[in-house]
Amino acid sequence: MARPRKTAFGHLVGNCFGEVLLKSRKAAKMSQETLANEAEVNLSYVQGLEKGTSTPSLEIFLRLTRALNLNSGEVMSRTEALAIRRARRRGLQIGP
Repeated sequence: MARPRKTAFGHLVGNCFGEVLLKSRKAAKMSQETLANEAEVNLSYVQGLEKGTSTPSLEIFLRLTRALNLNSGEVMSRTEALAIRRARRRGLQIGP
């Protein structure tokens, strides 16, 4: 079965998560390589996440937040709030 295409809001969420991940990693004074090793993912995957070109599965999301010693709910809330603010500014549909 083909994967559904991301909506404009879906792309925005990916970008916002990448921004939150990048800021969190830098606040933890952790390199991309260290985060990748701690979360047991490829370095290129972490780079893609931070650029917003990749979106993590729930499992990977939890591994990343644990590696950064962060509360996963807080990371999700920060990502959601940022995405909703930006979507409203751009006039994007955020729900059905």
